[in-house]
Amino acid sequence: MITMQTVRKFVRQYLEDESGAAAIEYGLIVAGVAMALFPFLPNLKSFYSDMFKDFANTINNMMP
Repeated sequence: MITMQTVRKFVRQYLEDESGAAAIEYGLIVAGVAMALFPFLPNLKSFYSDMFKDFANTINNMMP
């Protein structure tokens, strides 16, 4: 039988449990870093695209 005392005990234990707090904090940090990098993504995309195109051209020029 569920009594008011067992409900209070469960609620108290639930509110005092901090085992998932670290995961939430790390998630917020990752989200913040992603938002900070977001404006630079188009520049990074063109940089890496150009780098791989140059690499491919270098390989193609080396072949007979």
